Amino acid sequence: MSTVDPSAKSGNAAAGFKRGLLSLNFKFTTVTGALLAGLLVLVTLMVNDQLKRDLSREVAERANTVAANLALKAGDPLLSGDELTLAQLMKGSLEKESAGPVEDMPWLQRALQDLGKGGAALTKNEGIQRVIMEKFATATAARSYFDLDSSGAPMSVKPDLELPASARDALGQEPYPVTFMAGRALYEIQQPVAVAGKSFGQIHLYLRRDVITDSVRVATTRMVAVMLVSLLLGLLCLWVVVRLLLSPIKPLVRGVNAVALGDFGVQVRIRRGDELGDLVTAYNGMANSLREKEAVQEALAKYTSKDLVNQMLSDKAQLGLGGQRVHATILFSVVRGMHALSSVLPAEEFVALINEYLEVETEAIMRNGGSIDKFIGDEVMAVWGLSGPDTPETRVRSAEQAVKSGVEVQEAIERLNAERVKRGEQPFMVSIGINNGEVVSGNMGSSVKMDYTVLGGNVNLAARLGLVAAQGGQTIISQSVFDLVGAKFKVDRLAPMQLKGIKEPVPLYWPRKALG
Repeated sequence: MSTVDPSAKSGNAAAGFKRGLLSLNFKFTTVTGALLAGLLVLVTLMVNDQLKRDLSREVAERANTVAANLALKAGDPLLSGDELTLAQLMKGSLEKESAGPVEDMPWLQRALQDLGKGGAALTKNEGIQRVIMEKFATATAARSYFDLDSSGAPMSVKPDLELPASARDALGQEPYPVTFMAGRALYEIQQPVAVAGKSFGQIHLYLRRDVITDSVRVATTRMVAVMLVSLLLGLLCLWVVVRLLLSPIKPLVRGVNAVALGDFGVQVRIRRGDELGDLVTAYNGMANSLREKEAVQEALAKYTSKDLVNQMLSDKAQLGLGGQRVHATILFSVVRGMHALSSVLPAEEFVALINEYLEVETEAIMRNGGSIDKFIGDEVMAVWGLSGPDTPETRVRSAEQAVKSGVEVQEAIERLNAERVKRGEQPFMVSIGINNGEVVSGNMGSSVKMDYTVLGGNVNLAARLGLVAAQGGQTIISQSVFDLVGAKFKVDRLAPMQLKGIKEPVPLYWPRKALG
């Protein structure tokens, strides 16, 4: 018995479940049924051949016995010419109820007739159609013939009669010589009539050859009927058994599809001690591992970007100390006037304000594919371009995402300040600096405690750009960023400024909003 955990997201699982055109149960039952049917056909042919030989021998022995009994009883009457006694003996040797021809019957009617025949009831002298008793010529009387058939006509006594011509099968497959009467094949069985060891007559008994084929057909029909019923019952039992055996398949498929859709909460519970039980156990273990991994990713994503978490989990080498040179875009932001607010606001309100600002900025950065490198009080450092290949296209995309984040942060802060002013609270400003260039990325610290971050001159330049706007409310980008995405934003060119640690004045640009 199998069940799916009710806590699973059945909607997602059902959406991913696609049933095949032919179920495994149907295929297995059909193939097994076809093999069994083929085996039954082969057995039927073999049994039918043996049955034909056995019935041929049985019918031949029975007819020969009838002829021998008739010859034994007809000795004295034939010798004395007692026609009445001979007629009674010959009539008693004929088939009482002559079977009508079945060749023209529809096959279904013929099969039903065969099935309706009693298995133990046999027609007396079945198949014997005609008896001719021949009396040899003697010194006082000429040869004579006594003829009687199953049509019901009186026995005829003839002084001369041309006996039907008969011939023995050259291949030896027929038990007696075969002759034809009225278009029907008959066996001719001959038996001498003797009295006191002296033969003076001959019995010619004619047996329908199709009595054998009819008997074989009846036996074969019954055998086929029994086999068909057995096959159908076997297939029905097989269908039920296979359905029970494969019952865990559907819950497993739903669970796998749920995993494919990102839902790792589906658990399949079955009570099985076979291979399918092992498969379900393996699936449940896999789902648990994926759920734990997802929980770790979600937890780590609170500290850095999800893409970066996936990259570190997929490449274990990145979990050690060390770094590498990469091309990235760095964003630094700092809140203006926050120190003044900290001196007038209660500690709880000040922390709530900081968290409100950080929530706004984090949402904009994460929405645009950025990775929060660190929070330093009221400052934020974010990075783009650490994951994935370094190509001209990815450089443009990371720079565009960073600038778009800066613009959106300024717009969000502007809306937040409007609400604060309405409430009679003091607004605050955010200054943002964005730079693009080569940095050193990696794990810094010790083997016990490390921090994944970026270092280098381009990082320092982004931090200094974040301090340029003394009054805040600006997002300042460097020349390298402007060269990559300046055409995609409405940008104000500012006067170059001498920054600490840089010899030459640095060109400054203020992106107001995105174009298009």
